[in-house]
Amino acid sequence: MNKNLLAIISSLILFIAGLLLEQYQYIQLIIYIIAYLLVGYPILKKGLQKILKGKVFTESFLMSIATIGAFAIEAYPEAVAVMLFYQVGEYLQDLAVDSSKKSIKALMELRPDYGNLLLENGQTKVVHPEEIKVGDRISIKPGEKIPLDALIIKGETTANTSNITGEAKPKKLVVGDEILSGYVNITGMVEAKVIRPF
Repeated sequence: MNKNLLAIISSLILFIAGLLLEQYQYIQLIIYIIAYLLVGYPILKKGLQKILKGKVFTESFLMSIATIGAFAIEAYPEAVAVMLFYQVGEYLQDLAVDSSKKSIKALMELRPDYGNLLLENGQTKVVHPEEIKVGDRISIKPGEKIPLDALIIKGETTANTSNITGEAKPKKLVVGDEILSGYVNITGMVEAKVIRPF
């Protein structure tokens, strides 16, 4: 379990326990202090480090001042709640950023590294997809990624389209069908005319 998530859950449990122990004020205060430090210590530390570097009005510093101020006026549950909700927000933001990074990485893996450009003399030349222009003809062998959006002009095949469409069933493609960059050619060799730039 993530260390931050463990601190958030522990602090939340203590926070609820503190709310339930209203008749035991000293125990309640100790519980609130522990709950606050569990989620607040990293923020307090970061705020202090930023101040020492000359950056006073940072998010960490303002959160620290607000919650310490709440403790000073004996608004203990509010101080803990503010820091707890702030940490929950930070945790959710980290999850969103990690998810975005994974999505970007997955998209980068879809990107083809090369294309087989068909030359006038019938030979093929392996080139970077950026070098292939609209109207050029390309050859796609079984097992290769489709480098650019194109129309099949010769041959037929089946393609794995799940990278683009999410559909697991292979798609049969014949002359005249459009193939999209990111598909994976499965069975037959085809020639295609590029219809969109890389």
